Amino acid sequence: MLKLLSSLSLLTAILATGYPALAQSGTTNSTAGSSTMTKTESTTGTADERSMSLPEKLKLTSDQKKKIKNSVDLMKKNISAELTTEQRSQFEAALKRKSQVIPTLKTLNLSPEQNKKIVTVIKSMNAKVKAVLTPEQLKELQVAQADRMKK
Repeated sequence: MLKLLSSLSLLTAILATGYPALAQSGTTNSTAGSSTMTKTESTTGTADERSMSLPEKLKLTSDQKKKIKNSVDLMKKNISAELTTEQRSQFEAALKRKSQVIPTLKTLNLSPEQNKKIVTVIKSMNAKVKAVLTPEQLKELQVAQADRMKK
């Protein structure tokens, strides 16, 4: 079951790596008229390009960052609601240490029922995030997901 949780949460895990960037305010980047990287370019780009966080690669607008941050925050709240008091304490402590959500969940010995509910929460968040992205950003996200699966 945890394998299912991991596969469903790939988008969550990728976005979590750039989560602090989502909370930062900054210049609004527009994707209109910009060129998109091909799969080859994204995996063979410069060291600077490869080291960019996903939000930077996707060139998220400030509005997109805000919507994604809100979705991630709601996901964490909804996950927390499904946990026992002890699990919730461990989960919240891990998040304060900036640990990623999915590896943290794997350590909590979730029941099958909890796992099922949390998978539903993650699927919902993933759908909300994908709805915020442009077609070009979705393509770049798919490339990043494929690259992550190779590692």
